[in-house]
Amino acid sequence: MFSCVLHTILILFVCSTLYGRSKPVADSCLNVLYTAKNLSESERCDLLYKVILNNTNADTCIYYANRLIEIADKSNNALFLHRGYYEKGQGYLFKSQFKESSLLLLKSLDIARKNKLGAEEGLCYYILSEVFLNSNNTGLAINYLKSAITIFKKDSSNLKYTASAYYQLGNIYLKNEKLDSAFVNFNKSAIIFKMLKFQQGLAYSIGNLGVIQFKLNKNDSARINFLFAINELEKLGENNAIISYYLYLSKNENNQNLPLKALEYIKKAVSHASSNPDPMFQRDINEQLAYIYEQLGDYEKAYHYQKEFYTIRDSLINIDVVTQLANLRTEFEVGQKQAEVDFLSKLNVARNREVFYALLGLAVALVLLIFIMFGYYQKLTFSRKLEYQAIKLAEGKAEVEEVNNAKDRLFSVISHDLRAPVSALKSLASLVVQSLKNHKFKDANELAVSIQDTSQQIEFLLDNLLHWSISRQNLYRQRNEIFEINKLVRDVIHVYIHAAKTKQITLTFNPAYKSLIVESDQNCWATIIRNLVNNALKFTHIGGKIELSLSYDNGYVYLDVTDNGLGMNSEQVGNLFNFAGKISEWGTKNEKGQGLGLCLVNDFVNLQGGNVEVTSEPGSGSNFRVIIPAGLIEMGERVNKVQVFEK
Repeated sequence: MFSCVLHTILILFVCSTLYGRSKPVADSCLNVLYTAKNLSESERCDLLYKVILNNTNADTCIYYANRLIEIADKSNNALFLHRGYYEKGQGYLFKSQFKESSLLLLKSLDIARKNKLGAEEGLCYYILSEVFLNSNNTGLAINYLKSAITIFKKDSSNLKYTASAYYQLGNIYLKNEKLDSAFVNFNKSAIIFKMLKFQQGLAYSIGNLGVIQFKLNKNDSARINFLFAINELEKLGENNAIISYYLYLSKNENNQNLPLKALEYIKKAVSHASSNPDPMFQRDINEQLAYIYEQLGDYEKAYHYQKEFYTIRDSLINIDVVTQLANLRTEFEVGQKQAEVDFLSKLNVARNREVFYALLGLAVALVLLIFIMFGYYQKLTFSRKLEYQAIKLAEGKAEVEEVNNAKDRLFSVISHDLRAPVSALKSLASLVVQSLKNHKFKDANELAVSIQDTSQQIEFLLDNLLHWSISRQNLYRQRNEIFEINKLVRDVIHVYIHAAKTKQITLTFNPAYKSLIVESDQNCWATIIRNLVNNALKFTHIGGKIELSLSYDNGYVYLDVTDNGLGMNSEQVGNLFNFAGKISEWGTKNEKGQGLGLCLVNDFVNLQGGNVEVTSEPGSGSNFRVIIPAGLIEMGERVNKVQVFEK
């Protein structure tokens, strides 16, 4: 994790795509672009480029990069044409779409070569190395970095790029455990960064030299370099890197059998991580704390931090995690018992000595009586401790049973909802094979359509299970992007046209505006719309109607899904989003489900700060209204036309 964090930071510095961005600057440039008259093509290109450089959303950058390419191409402006493809390529890089990114960056590189744009050509080589590194093509990544260094070294004004390229090359060698080559390149980057007085780059280079020395068991040198890096980065407020270096420092002290010193450094990492909810940091910190407290013999704290480590590490609690927790609990209890036995043994020896000196003259009968009374007291104490341990074990058993119940509930969804479509898919495939053998191509074609529908059902269920699992563990991170929500609704409806036709249901869409471009989480919206339409189809009678309407007002998007199906009573509405106690309902054509979809809708709506309103009456259908805050980018003219979807 550590080298990945520092690696990303240096790339941001070199590429200047997400480094030092300012949303107000982007908004100001857009305002000038849309309001100023008589702007030249070059001025428009410059404003668009500044908008891209001051935006933090990859999709937004790609959107404006396309506009920059269009204008630069028409005006034959090679510099801005290169920048357009370069920034678009970086947008796809940050979205992890490496194939698209490499093609765009190679096009940008070709423009830079033909027009002799020196530094720009070097930057293309640099970012291409990042693309191929993420594609696990280390050889190409190294070759492109070496090409970048060759270009940068031709001009002394590119020293910061040269240093960063050496740093990146060191990162690759470090990742592949080629420690000597990594050390040479980090040392070169450190020398240049020091000459440039760029403390951030110097701190990372020195810190990575410490990582190599740590791996080579040169603990004293590693400690010096780690402390230097931390001291410099604390001045710059680079919290993530500081946490990573403190983790390494703590492990470095472990190597020298100094657990108290290791504990001191890991506590500093905890202090810095309190403002950073990154689960990867929390995971590594808890793992290190568990190891240190185990070395110190504090098994209770070791058990606590080990439990936290496993909770964060695993997305779903499984039997392996339960076993490991049980083993740690056993180790803790055994250690505790051993401590009690040792204490009682010492107490027994001391009391025997006292009794021996105090009652030396007493008769053997009196001594035996004292030992009998002492044994009774010891048994009573031990019995009470056993009773206390039994209570603790019962509490632990209850926790495990609760986890197992959640697991069984999830397995129940999979076994009930997935078994039927998978069995149907198997049967349909057999019928297709038989039809093809009998040359009944028309029947085979119809069966193929059914297979496609069944596959879509399976995919729909698996998507819901994945999203539900992620949302339950608070692992989902909201990502705002710019998209046309009317188009998204139509795309989702098109998926269900065949299912609607099968039940002779009329699907209509009534948007308030001809187009509506918003900034929100497109993935959340797609999941919400898909599950609401699927739910409406399930509980609408043959020949029924389902209407979707969409509007925007005062910073909120309103989505209504209305059907004239079965409807619900007040008790059903009250339990609608409670997955744990939900009883599965049958659709109008005996469609089966566990209610996971509506729970997922509620989770994703709440995640975006919105709410769901449900009105329904038995026999009169239902209306689901989703209200979610969203930024308005562009709104078309009002329309009153209802679109009817047909197969």
